[in-house]
Amino acid sequence: MDTKPLAEVQQKIKELRFEKPFDLIVAVARGGVIPAVMIQAHHGGDLEWIWLNFRDDDQKPNRERPELTKPLAFDPAGKSILVVDDRSRTGSTLNRAKEYLAGARYIQTLVVNGQADYVLFDEDCFYFPWRMDLPSVTENMIAKEPDHSFLDARLAFLVEIDKLKLVIRRNELADGSRRENTAEHSWHLVMFALTLVDHAAPGVDLGRVLKLCALHDLVEIDAGDTFFWDTKGYEDKEARERAAAKRLFGMLPAPQAAEFEALWEEFEAVQTPEALYANAVDRLAPVLLNSHSGGRSWRENGITADMIRDKMQVIAKASPALGRALETMIETAQKQGLLGGNRQVSQGVVQGTTP
Repeated sequence: MDTKPLAEVQQKIKELRFEKPFDLIVAVARGGVIPAVMIQAHHGGDLEWIWLNFRDDDQKPNRERPELTKPLAFDPAGKSILVVDDRSRTGSTLNRAKEYLAGARYIQTLVVNGQADYVLFDEDCFYFPWRMDLPSVTENMIAKEPDHSFLDARLAFLVEIDKLKLVIRRNELADGSRRENTAEHSWHLVMFALTLVDHAAPGVDLGRVLKLCALHDLVEIDAGDTFFWDTKGYEDKEARERAAAKRLFGMLPAPQAAEFEALWEEFEAVQTPEALYANAVDRLAPVLLNSHSGGRSWRENGITADMIRDKMQVIAKASPALGRALETMIETAQKQGLLGGNRQVSQGVVQGTTP
């Protein structure tokens, strides 16, 4: 199967002439994200995503029709909307998107290949160029802009994310000398993913996993670190972090901002093998540190073995071997008296009696 040249796709997008103006471009995540960004780069407009899926983590259909996997982060009411996806043959995903966007003033659809209101190609299957080399796609998309403006924006972003070093987490370093900051956690998470990759599912794209790990906690610069066991804090965690993602990634050139935000959304949705593995090592890291530092945050908040097992199921789902390692850590922590007693909730944080 051939790969469609990027230049040909870009030319088709450049030649697009829309019958009506659009207030909003809505990308069907993940396939529609890159073409939607390319359309935005050439034609303007605000950009949002809609997460629709009818497949499981192995890409096998497990629903009768596409379902929303994350709540809409925008209000479609009264908006003129262009829904963008990479391919469509039956129209089921695009039609489902229209249902979820009910209330819009009008909705039209666009696909790179297949059937929609606007179609770039109507051909047999072909590979999309961004599935082959996403970084080069991003660079080509922004090549028409002055290099210095993008370099300045990227350097400003890099200075801004230095603030992640100031965000203090609840768990301590392995030696118990102090609490770690989120930048340290992000570095350690990258090393977890890199070191333990032999225990991930076959075929996992390590490069993509490392991107997910490096990016996903940047939102804590604005949103702060929400303690894993803080039930009250989790009530508005998604809203705080989504706003932070918009601001932080919005500092970057538009195509790169969209790429980073899509990666962040992918981690949060846990719908891909890469996101599943990244989430697993993100959960495993603090357990390992707590096991070696004396488990203060566990003891202070009455965290029990069953609570850890309940919240850490993603680890065994991603890797049976890592799931067994987790269980060993839990059993050892129990024997050492590092885990709390009875479970109860006080002021939104799980509390309990320490042993």
